[in-house]
Amino acid sequence: MPTQAILPKVLNLYASWAVITAAVDAILPPDTQPSDRKNYIERLAPQDPGNKVVLTEALVPHLASQGWLERFCVELISRSQTNAVLRGILSNQIAVNADGVADQANLQSLNNKVQPFLVSKTFFEGMEAARYRVCAIWIDDPYEPGFKGTGFLIGADLVLTARHVVERFLVPGPAGDVALAGAEQSLAFVFDYWAPVGAFAVAAPPSGLRVVRLVAPRENPPAGRWLEWSSMKHPDDGRTHLFGPPPIDQRLDCAIVRLAERIGAESIGGGGGKLRGWQRLSAPVRPPRPGSAIALLQHPSAGPQMFDKGDFVDSDPDPSTRLFYSTNTNGGSSGSPCFDATPDIVGFHNAGHPSAYPNRPTSLCNQGVLINQVIARLSVERNQAFCWNHPPFSGPTTGCGRCPMIARSPSLC
Repeated sequence: MPTQAILPKVLNLYASWAVITAAVDAILPPDTQPSDRKNYIERLAPQDPGNKVVLTEALVPHLASQGWLERFCVELISRSQTNAVLRGILSNQIAVNADGVADQANLQSLNNKVQPFLVSKTFFEGMEAARYRVCAIWIDDPYEPGFKGTGFLIGADLVLTARHVVERFLVPGPAGDVALAGAEQSLAFVFDYWAPVGAFAVAAPPSGLRVVRLVAPRENPPAGRWLEWSSMKHPDDGRTHLFGPPPIDQRLDCAIVRLAERIGAESIGGGGGKLRGWQRLSAPVRPPRPGSAIALLQHPSAGPQMFDKGDFVDSDPDPSTRLFYSTNTNGGSSGSPCFDATPDIVGFHNAGHPSAYPNRPTSLCNQGVLINQVIARLSVERNQAFCWNHPPFSGPTTGCGRCPMIARSPSLC
């Protein structure tokens, strides 16, 4: 990150005012009053509220005095998905001089690396479709309600997320997890969350947000149960990238839950337009190559949906189950889909930087779970799970739209 003296110059040269103000709004304390949020930056320099140079020179030391400067830069990186120069400067990939001007050699190197992905018609069309299938997961905790994770549709009414996001509603048992009663009233899946909102009430969400609950319980399980499949988190997830027992391929930190509505089969925004759809889980996924792109659609820091693209760095030894990448994440990103440059789903995010893995090649990498392992487990353990309670789709089919396996093999449905 540039020094405090140079950062205002970088912002003036490479950051839009909309991105700067959105990043500041995102890091303000949740109890900040709307009247205080409005024109927050302009009030730092009331003598010249329309001068971006003056405002950024006042903003940076103010954020530093509050201890918010690092979080502000993280927000800038997350919100600058199409601004490779600003992201490169803030992540120390591009050097700047005393005037905040980026080094031309670094710029050329970055352009050679990222330009094919940034201009790829297929990649951005795929991301445009996928963003409507990603949701923020709200937990109506009586003590600390809020957005706690991310998920994505893999069927018309099926969401995949990291198990640890919903683990408070699960009880491990000898035959697997048992879902607790009452989760239907406490969990909500919020789609189309694009811009910051103030106080969020799940019973009365802001206009434009689509809130879906879990399927309600029925008298005769397994019909109607919301937990379709899960795999526990490994004790070394988030701690190290050297995994000990139990077997890593038996601990995938994954949960698949069923919603009360077939939102994936609905049109986006209502009115009979384009269908929302869902992400197909088709195997085998080709493991990424070192240096190749890994992109995430996510809801970091309990905020609106964000995009970030980084590099794949490495995976754990055979059997490969974890992906390590430089793509930026934050709390609330768990469960986010990981895409390659195609873009196809290659995994889902489940852990940040390890806490006990210093001075190793992946020590600063975030971590995901390879989707191949999930598909392999599903095909063995739950190959009939996704059609149990939806007659007339009670057997093999190619058209029910409820099976995430359908793109690979209709017989698994």
